[in-house]
Amino acid sequence: MRDIVLGCLILLIIGCSGVATSYQPDPGVPVLAPHEPAYEETIQLRYLGAGGYLIRRGKHAILTAPLYTNPGWPRVGLGWIAPDTALIDRLHPPTSPGEVGAILVGHAHYDHLLDVPYIARKYHPEAKIYGNRSMANLVVAAEPRLEDQVKVLEEEVARGGQPGKWFYLADSTIRFMAIESDHGPHFLGIHVMKGEAEDGLKAVPRSAWAWKEGKPLAYLIDFLGPDKAIDFRIHFQDATSHYPLGAPPDFAPPDSHRLDLAITCVDTWFQVPDYPEALIRNHRPRYVILGHWENFFRSPTKPAWTRFSSLRLRRFIPSVLDAMPPDTDWIVPLPGALYRYRPAPR
Repeated sequence: MRDIVLGCLILLIIGCSGVATSYQPDPGVPVLAPHEPAYEETIQLRYLGAGGYLIRRGKHAILTAPLYTNPGWPRVGLGWIAPDTALIDRLHPPTSPGEVGAILVGHAHYDHLLDVPYIARKYHPEAKIYGNRSMANLVVAAEPRLEDQVKVLEEEVARGGQPGKWFYLADSTIRFMAIESDHGPHFLGIHVMKGEAEDGLKAVPRSAWAWKEGKPLAYLIDFLGPDKAIDFRIHFQDATSHYPLGAPPDFAPPDSHRLDLAITCVDTWFQVPDYPEALIRNHRPRYVILGHWENFFRSPTKPAWTRFSSLRLRRFIPSVLDAMPPDTDWIVPLPGALYRYRPAPR
């Protein structure tokens, strides 16, 4: 009980933190339609909240685990949690059948995984779900029919600077690689919900404390041209990490490529020294997204700007800007908004 009470206090503090009023989120741009000239080559990225992104190029897409339910902190701390399926149906963006080839999960905390089993079953029944063993156990407990769609990556990751295995999607126009990472503390050096959800769960856990993170992963996502050369490279993290854990491995040509976009995690950044500055300094992304910033105990149907109560990003953003190359652009994304990126000229 003592650990749960302490955890509730931590969750209240980290969940109610947001962006300082001087840093408004970027409102995004209109979607490109299939008939428009730049449609086939433009990366269209929609921020779904927390660690969720729908990343599309042409008719193919990849999804990172979204959360819409956002249960309040009293339910997370002391009560029961479950997906709000009506809210998911209202907010999850439409896709064509088979468009999403994979759902990537970085770790298995409820604020990343709670809604995934329902989303995968209803909206992306052909997509495989990739992540760690804890993720697989929790997804199968929630939706047993998804067992054949779950893929555990822990033995095929990039580790110690050495590349792991590439997984190819969409006629080999998209590929991704998992990277060994970790998860920073939540508050005052305290790290909650560690460990792994056990094999053979008889039912999905109703307590948030049972959604154990497992072994955290980061991801590289490449969009490839017709000649299979890299057009656009994304580095994705849904948790803070201690560099070089979570960082891209060393590649020889033709797999070497500057990062085009780094998707970072703002939540609890202050608990991890030099995050994400070390990644930005060493890998020089052209664009940076400062994601997972919002209060995930608050309904996503409420205006995002009302969450801007914390002063923490007054310190965070300047330190990130100091680490950026002069040609790097950055945004704080707005949940539900869409952003476009073009490959750099070869």
